[in-house]
Amino acid sequence: MQVTSAMERIAVGRAWLRRSWLAIQDDTLLRWGLVGLAILLQDLLELPRDSLSHALGPRIGLGVMVVQLAAIGLMIAAVVLPDRIARLRPRALPRWVLALVLGVTALAALNGVRLTAQMVVTSFSAVQYANDGTTLDQYAAQQLLHGHDPYATVTITGAVQALHQPHIFVTPLHAGTFARRSWLNYPDHAAIRAVFDQVPPGQALPEVESHVSYPALAFLALVPFVAVGLPSVVLFSVLCIIAFAWVALRAVAPEVRPWLGLLILIDMPVLDSVMTGALDVTTMLLLFVAWLRWRDALWSTIFFGLALATKQQAWFFIPFFAIFLWQQLGWRATASRLAGAAGIFLALNLPFILHNRAAWVTGVLAPVRDPMFPLGQGIVQLALARVLPLWPQRVYTVLEVLAFAGLLAWYAWRGARRWPQLAFILALVPLWFAWRSLPSYFAFSALPMIALTFGWDANTQATKIHADREKSAAEHTENGFAENRLVASGRRLLTRWQADLKTYFVAFAEFRDLRVSSFLSLRSVWLLWALTRGWMLLNLILGQHYCDPQFYQYAGDFAVGKLPYRDVAVEYPPLALVIMILPALPLLPFAGIAPRPDANPHPLHPDPIRYGAYGISFGIMLVLCDALTLWLVTRAARRLLPRDPSGAWSGLLYMALAFASGAVLQKFDLIVGTLCLAAIVALLAERDGLAWATLAAATLVKGFPLLLAPLFVIWRLWPQGGPTPSPSPSADGAGRSDNGRRSRGSCRSLSAAAHPLSIRRWGGGRGVGPPWIVRAMIGGGIVSLVVLGPALALGGVGALVHSVAYHTSRGIEIESVPASIILALGWLPGLGVTTVFDRLDLSRDVLSPLAGPVGALADPALVVLVLVIYGLFWYNASRVARPHSATRALSEARQRLVITATVILFIFILCFRAMPLHYILSIAPLAALVRLPRSAQRRWLGALFAACLAGGIVISCWHQLVALAPGIVLLLIARNAALVAATVILVGSALWSGHAGRKGIAHDIRATETPTPHRDYVVSG
Repeated sequence: MQVTSAMERIAVGRAWLRRSWLAIQDDTLLRWGLVGLAILLQDLLELPRDSLSHALGPRIGLGVMVVQLAAIGLMIAAVVLPDRIARLRPRALPRWVLALVLGVTALAALNGVRLTAQMVVTSFSAVQYANDGTTLDQYAAQQLLHGHDPYATVTITGAVQALHQPHIFVTPLHAGTFARRSWLNYPDHAAIRAVFDQVPPGQALPEVESHVSYPALAFLALVPFVAVGLPSVVLFSVLCIIAFAWVALRAVAPEVRPWLGLLILIDMPVLDSVMTGALDVTTMLLLFVAWLRWRDALWSTIFFGLALATKQQAWFFIPFFAIFLWQQLGWRATASRLAGAAGIFLALNLPFILHNRAAWVTGVLAPVRDPMFPLGQGIVQLALARVLPLWPQRVYTVLEVLAFAGLLAWYAWRGARRWPQLAFILALVPLWFAWRSLPSYFAFSALPMIALTFGWDANTQATKIHADREKSAAEHTENGFAENRLVASGRRLLTRWQADLKTYFVAFAEFRDLRVSSFLSLRSVWLLWALTRGWMLLNLILGQHYCDPQFYQYAGDFAVGKLPYRDVAVEYPPLALVIMILPALPLLPFAGIAPRPDANPHPLHPDPIRYGAYGISFGIMLVLCDALTLWLVTRAARRLLPRDPSGAWSGLLYMALAFASGAVLQKFDLIVGTLCLAAIVALLAERDGLAWATLAAATLVKGFPLLLAPLFVIWRLWPQGGPTPSPSPSADGAGRSDNGRRSRGSCRSLSAAAHPLSIRRWGGGRGVGPPWIVRAMIGGGIVSLVVLGPALALGGVGALVHSVAYHTSRGIEIESVPASIILALGWLPGLGVTTVFDRLDLSRDVLSPLAGPVGALADPALVVLVLVIYGLFWYNASRVARPHSATRALSEARQRLVITATVILFIFILCFRAMPLHYILSIAPLAALVRLPRSAQRRWLGALFAACLAGGIVISCWHQLVALAPGIVLLLIARNAALVAATVILVGSALWSGHAGRKGIAHDIRATETPTPHRDYVVSG
């Protein structure tokens, strides 16, 4: 019965997935895709574009205008288009296209999850607002608590001074000293700073918008948060977005909720506004609830009145809401609701109007009356880009009024009856023609509009179901049984929850099995890789998030003839210096952008042009390395994991881990992980020379891969390291293969020579030739000689020893596990913690009485833990039980080798004195090939991705971490605890029990007893 139930759930889940995602004729999917594309376009506008603005000048605004207009068009099409083409039944899109769309959205949602967690963490700490509106509102709430009228007493200078906010995020006016400027000459930060320096705090400035410019609820809602002493009002915006998500998800059908949740998580403009405490999300919530509950006169009136009292953008919705209600309910109900909303608006604002009417009017009408400079992403960009001349402000006002009248007429004629939710974009489209058309005007339309569309559809279906239930209940009552209303209500609610949970479980079961279906293909993985890496490269260039400036310094020294180890002290192994110099080689012929050494030995801000060129070249090199790593991961998965025949699932895991680390293009740790993976793949293919050569190369990039060398020796000593049994019988019937070697099994029971130190084991290898130990010495020796020889010639042994010994005496970096121990105990008396910036290695270290003892124990702990892992691997290799087949035993041993190597790298990172998040890159290629029992695999991946998520938030809140803010410190400790948990899960599931293979260390192994032979792993005659 249980099997039948599980099979039914999977069948229902597949049918749901095919209906709601794979079948494009479903209007829900089409709407979701169009709105998702519109939100992604708006996300592009959130990217920094300073470098592009410097290169293209003001004409970059034309591209911004086109992108914004395309996003508006897609939002309108998402509502109108599905109804138009419902009769055409277009054919389904290819699966890889749908997988691509879902993958891009899911990856963008990862960033949304990071921002969501970050906004929760920063809600209780002081933040810098990126807009003057939030600064004025919070200061207005403080002034109100002190008994002052905010409209009369609040000034921007006083607010900036009291809240310690930057004075660059203000709204300049064409007045005072700025009146002599051209309208197209928008004041820069330096000009605004000069104006602020001339005026004492508290005095109004004619050059900037100085007064509270919103209705009263904008600061009245913040009074409770200010009264309890919160340093910022971000928590109020966080509560608003949570409330919106909860109401919207509860309003739509259960099967649509995952897709709507994805849209909420990828809407970067909305999430970024929450981070700055802006009130746009509050207005969005209030208007959405007013429209959603339009049948409920009381709640609809209350929420619409509150929206009107929050921000002026809500006033544009008044005629649209009136038309909608008039067509649905008649003019009497419409008039009463609008009167009630006006009453709420007046009730909140009337005290301030009566106290100082002139101040209230001056503040609330400031966006219309004050001479603000033209700005935005609408038609005014044609003038800002110097394509058309700047018309007088009244011309833009006339265009705005004409557009508003035309859209309102169309809405009354057709829109309100067929697509009433279009009001959320139609009411704001006229602002695209305005003198100021800020992006925040349009960024808050997509989510409420699509949520209303899905919610009203679900309400229509629920109404039909409710009518059927009422009819059934009436028939039941006629038969003489009347159920208690409370019991009946509880039963209906329980049934609804059970249906929702069943839908979620079915969907999860279907997505869990997607990895073995054709939904995930290797082509989809490569397309997702191209999109994510293209986005990262674009972010690198536009946001100027270049590599470590110390890399540029080494390249600059080399460019002027200073050689490492001789002229410059180096803290990296020799091959790492080669990696740093390679991006500089294409730049050397160009004197204007070639790297040059800075006067400061370790500059934090080198020459922007030269450093930018080097950083882009470094990023391109890492993109190529990333592509090579993905190819290697998928190729290794095809040979190691029979349940992943294409390698797509492993490639997706690697791509997600590398993306979550956030530093693929800025650090070279990925090269270490690639070389370690290549070494293990070569070892499994019995190419000992290549294996030890790549292991030596990894060690010469960063020294810790040397810890894998004993593992390689153990692998070759024991039977599983020997050659795979030949599939063909021996030619002479004496157990010899065609090449004359004695065929040996992959476990002790199948081996003719059982002793681990037998001559045959030391001499076993690939075919006729030198023994494996000789090939290993040749391969590793050649690489070491080629790389170490020039370094020894330049600086001698002392310089190389310094590059290794330096890290044993460095300070304890704040992100490391030893630092987390110190921070966790820092609350005890006498163990206070402070931080200091170390200019030698450009790291933030912790200082505490515990720093010495904890640092002294880190190295012994590393040695002990690594020896324990060696022992466990040796023990498991020596007691391999009799398997069902030699092939399965060999597969189990190979998987155990991958897991053990991953554990050793993890242990080093956990015990090292520095552990930034990008160290995950050195483990990601191997981690993508780890397979554990299903429950352990979920816990392992969950801990790893949780660590990446927490680490990304910690990096985003670096200034709070430096100040040792308790919330960020706890999050850092949680990140390191997640990494420790991931290591413990690996050890406990695959090494400690000794039954990893039989319990499903790779349930992939059970898929087939005889995997497809490959020439890399099968010794043929």
